[in-house]
Amino acid sequence: MRRLLPALLLALPALAFAQGALTPPPGAPAPTMKTLDQIEPRIPLQDGAPGVAQNANGGFTISLPGSYYLTGNLTVASGDGIVITGNDVSLDLRGFTIATTAPAAEGCGILLPGSPAGIAIANGRILGTATFDGSVYSSAGFQYGIWCENSCPAARVTGLSIVGIAGVGISLGGEGTILDCAVDTCSGPGIVGHTVAHCTVTQCGSTAISAQIVDSCYAQSTWGTTLSARTATNCYAYSANGYGINAETVSNCFGAASSGLGIVATTASNSSGTSEAERGLVAYLVLNCRGFSIRGSGIYAAYAAENSAGETVDGLYGLYAKVATGCYGAHTGTSGALGYGIYATTSASNCTGQTANGVAGLFAGETASNCSGTNTGNGSNIYGLHSDGTALGCTGSTTGNAGADSAGLYAAASATACRGVTSTGRYGLFSGGTAADCSAANGSSTNMTYGLYATTATGCTASSAGGFAGLYAEKIATGCTGTTITGNYGLLAFESASNCTGSISGTPTREGGGLRVYGPATGCTGRAAVTAFAGLIANEATNCEGTNVNGINGLFVYHTASNCRGQITGTGLYGLHANVAIGCTGSSANTTSLGSYGILAEVSAQNCAGSGPVGIVARRAAYYCDGTATASGTVAIATGSLGNNGLAIGCTSGGGTIAAATKQLGTP
Repeated sequence: MRRLLPALLLALPALAFAQGALTPPPGAPAPTMKTLDQIEPRIPLQDGAPGVAQNANGGFTISLPGSYYLTGNLTVASGDGIVITGNDVSLDLRGFTIATTAPAAEGCGILLPGSPAGIAIANGRILGTATFDGSVYSSAGFQYGIWCENSCPAARVTGLSIVGIAGVGISLGGEGTILDCAVDTCSGPGIVGHTVAHCTVTQCGSTAISAQIVDSCYAQSTWGTTLSARTATNCYAYSANGYGINAETVSNCFGAASSGLGIVATTASNSSGTSEAERGLVAYLVLNCRGFSIRGSGIYAAYAAENSAGETVDGLYGLYAKVATGCYGAHTGTSGALGYGIYATTSASNCTGQTANGVAGLFAGETASNCSGTNTGNGSNIYGLHSDGTALGCTGSTTGNAGADSAGLYAAASATACRGVTSTGRYGLFSGGTAADCSAANGSSTNMTYGLYATTATGCTASSAGGFAGLYAEKIATGCTGTTITGNYGLLAFESASNCTGSISGTPTREGGGLRVYGPATGCTGRAAVTAFAGLIANEATNCEGTNVNGINGLFVYHTASNCRGQITGTGLYGLHANVAIGCTGSSANTTSLGSYGILAEVSAQNCAGSGPVGIVARRAAYYCDGTATASGTVAIATGSLGNNGLAIGCTSGGGTIAAATKQLGTP
């Protein structure tokens, strides 16, 4: 190995530096690159050049295919600047200007008569003399900037600035592509083509941009629709007296108008539309959009709106849709008394709506789910959230001066897991059918107001400051709690109540009760803190409890009370008052009135225990009862009244005597 290494080192230089002959080629060096004219022969616009003819007005006509260029600024006193009659013509203005001094509107900066194909125009300026004073366009100079007389297939206009045109800025007859152009001040349309991108059009008297596809453009017009397209993307458009944007599909755009619609589309996404007098954004389908209007609706979706926000000051709707999902709508003014934050004709889900002085923060024609509605206005028949069908997981509130038939939350059919609050309205929450797992509050003390009003209530909690009832069930209440401060009833149910609680914490405006049932009450509790008629009132009561402080009854039952408990804790009269009492307990802590009873049974008491100044009074009979008299010299159990014989059978006394019209029979 050591012997091979020197040999390799000696051979390496010869291998590394091997090369060809170093003798240079004969003659002087010459360029090898082709010129631009060799690659694309270009023809100057001058009289006598191939395909070029100079017109009497000083302009030029190009009649043959080829690549042409302007050699300097071109000014004509009348007529057209350049006329292109041939096909496949490329014209480079090279930054120069085509101008006119015509005193009246006539001619074109560049005219494309007939239907030439394959025209390309680039890099220059066309200057007319038309002006706009804020209301009137002057009529002078070029009538058209670039004008395709009929159709121009595959035409392309790039990098042009066109100013002061009496008519149309650029028109390729609905065909061709216009890129990176600017048009300013023209009394007619600004740009007309098939595809328009990265263009700016300002101060047009008609449609600023009209094309099939419009991308990344800015447009402004004084009359008519500013931007009209099949597809508009990444655009801004403003119209003083028409539509901002009118397109089938609008994406990532902003459209604004003073007296017209901001955006009109079939589908609008990630866009914003505003208007002073009309709707901000109108579309069949609205996705992730925003709309605003002063006197119209913010967003009007003919079918659906998703994840969008609409706002109006004094218009009708902040957001209108057949189906609204994840949307926000606001009606913020004080003069639109018929307004809505969100108005969904069919359904609203996960939406929030508010109004400052309208009908409802949120309205749903059939279903509202997981929605919130707020109304801070004044008036009758106003709502925080209003559903003409069902409400699920919703909240609604009115905080202003809400009058008759107003509600924080109104559900015509049913409400589930909802909350309704009102400061002065009739209902905190109203359900025309079932209210389940709902809560409600009413701050009004006006008569005939309710915390929660439903046909059937299950698992609900409601309160009222005053009025008629904290919770009102036209038929059945189950597992509910109702409270009031000075209203008639904490909880009222017409047909039946089970496992419910009702209470009054203040002095009622009229005789009332903590809990009132016109049918049977089972497992219920009623409390009155001051002077109500009763803690609990029912036609029939089983396993119920009623408490009162200084009112008449702790528990009052028109017919039979079974296994119930009633008590007076202050100066009230009867702990438990029923026609028939079975297995009941009653007590009165009254120490000032001998007319206060632990139990008063208008017919009979059986297996009952009562304590008070008089323990038990049974008008006809007491069976196996235990009575305790807490006042000296009174009776534990008294039976008989109005001269009728009374029976006391198997009764005992924990204090005081047993008084009966006949002797006590049997043994305890």
